[in-house]
Amino acid sequence: MSNKEVSIFAKTNFRNQSVNFGIKANDRLRHMYLIGKSGTGKTTLMKNLMINDIKNGFGVAVLDPHGEFVEELLKHVPEDRIKDVIYVNPSDIENPVGFNPLERVGDEHAHLVASAVMGVFQKIWVDAWSARMEYILNNTLLALLEYPGTTLLSIMRMLAEKEYRLKVVSNLKDPVIKSFWENEFAKYTDKFMTEAIAPLQNKVGQFSSNPVIRNIIGQPKSTINMRKAMDEGKILICNLSQGRLGEDNSALLGAMIITKIQLAAMSRIDMPEAERRPFFLYIDEFQNFSTGAFTKIFAEARKYGLGLVLAHQYVDQLKQEEGLAEAIVGNVGTLAMFRVGSIDAMFFEHEFEPEFTPQDMIGLSNRHIYLKLLVDGQASRPFSAETLPPYPIPQPNYEDVIIENSRRNYSMPKALVDEMISKEYMGSGKASMDDKVMRRDEKSLGSMLTPREHSAKRDYPRQDNNNRSSERPRPATSNTSPAKPAFGGDRRVDSNQQRPFVRQVTDQGKSIVRPPMHHDKTPNPDSAFAKIVSGEPMSRPVANHDRPKHVYEKKPVNIDDLKKAIEESLQKRKEIKPFDTAPSFANPPSFKTSDGQRATEGKQDKPFDTAQDKQPEEKTAQPPKDIEGNNSTL
Repeated sequence: MSNKEVSIFAKTNFRNQSVNFGIKANDRLRHMYLIGKSGTGKTTLMKNLMINDIKNGFGVAVLDPHGEFVEELLKHVPEDRIKDVIYVNPSDIENPVGFNPLERVGDEHAHLVASAVMGVFQKIWVDAWSARMEYILNNTLLALLEYPGTTLLSIMRMLAEKEYRLKVVSNLKDPVIKSFWENEFAKYTDKFMTEAIAPLQNKVGQFSSNPVIRNIIGQPKSTINMRKAMDEGKILICNLSQGRLGEDNSALLGAMIITKIQLAAMSRIDMPEAERRPFFLYIDEFQNFSTGAFTKIFAEARKYGLGLVLAHQYVDQLKQEEGLAEAIVGNVGTLAMFRVGSIDAMFFEHEFEPEFTPQDMIGLSNRHIYLKLLVDGQASRPFSAETLPPYPIPQPNYEDVIIENSRRNYSMPKALVDEMISKEYMGSGKASMDDKVMRRDEKSLGSMLTPREHSAKRDYPRQDNNNRSSERPRPATSNTSPAKPAFGGDRRVDSNQQRPFVRQVTDQGKSIVRPPMHHDKTPNPDSAFAKIVSGEPMSRPVANHDRPKHVYEKKPVNIDDLKKAIEESLQKRKEIKPFDTAPSFANPPSFKTSDGQRATEGKQDKPFDTAQDKQPEEKTAQPPKDIEGNNSTL
């Protein structure tokens, strides 16, 4: 058996004899699962397995959410495999690669892609996810999958642009999806539609507004042919560092890459199973990219020549995906356990009994494992082993050459990608969505603008005010570009053309067309006012501005006269006798009858009673009362 068929990764001490051992490629197609606390040696084991695969000529792909693992792995690529490396580094913003999960998907895989994308969104927005969001997003994705040239950015256009939505719906062949858009979505009220699509726009907009992610998922054609990479044994290294991209962006890109690999593997159905070249997918910190789609991948990936090697820290990290941990343990061929916590030890107790107890699992040393190894399709009894130390970094290494070669073959210049996305999503010759929203807002808020703001939005003909004559300038009739009036300028309307004209303002802030009118202290001898004073006859009516102003002379005040005037005023105020009783209009006025009694019915003599109508009332003295209230006499 050649070394290429077996990947050596550990050694065992049996009866004081150290023996290195490994796993066959066919057995690895039934997947490997590594679990253990941080720092126990999981990443080193994965790295050694990958280096062996690269040296043995296998095709591999690795997703690293930290970045350090893949950066070190680049240094281990031998010279003869430099051209096989595809390095995906989203933080290299000047040379973005393209990943479009909606590209050229057959009808048989459309629901698989839609489910995978929704699984990613649901994982990221687990607290804000709802059944209505899932329903609308599923129909949106299925509609876009039938329309050529769509990307994940098309989700925003499908929800917001009616013209684009009509084009996509008219191209649909699926009667159920078409019925949703024509008979259900089109009948949503404006309020309901806003409430329904606003959460989706908010969530998807977080990715489309990020230029790093937008330039990757917004390219209609993927720059990496995943099926070709698997068939030719390429080395796909994905640096999805959360520190540079953010947790959500890293999870989205990782899930998109996994979906592309899954679809590429399933497309191998068109070739004989014996000709399917093994391809191994390594995922460190698996919980960051885990979705419900992995249940299907574990069950079917083996027959398509795809083997998985997954690693994470504890089982509870997978609780978000119901049943995923059980599916992994039930389908994985090789299980390697590093030191775990007590809860995980109880979870795996039945897998390793009776050889190892939960107490044994809790007390493992670093780089030591309990292992159930698949050998020729049969699972071995659990045994202990020690993983091999990391391989030393070779000198020289070809890291820089690999990165430059990958940029040249699998990425596009940022300027070209920006132009492509701008042309596609901003429209050629059409207004962008931002322009449409701005015009809509201006129309709805037009009544709130001030007259000055309204005038500023109008077009004004240019005025030629170089000739500062006393005549009022007429509006210009040339076809020159309109000019807006200066601040404080005149905006009167010409009666002939019904168009506003502009009166310019001088530096002093006064109009040159109509200077302000004022009176001098000394009147003009030719004015009408002077003629009135001199007694000359008037030949025309006196204008208002020629009439003399009233002038009040200030005289000295005499204190005695002022006191006398105040006393006279007070005396006059005392002589005024008010009504004995104030007239009341709330009650009807009364009058006297023939028998001298007051009545409120019949003919009314007076509008209200006066003092003369009142009869004096006789008042009788009341005898004083004692303390107990009885009448008493003095």
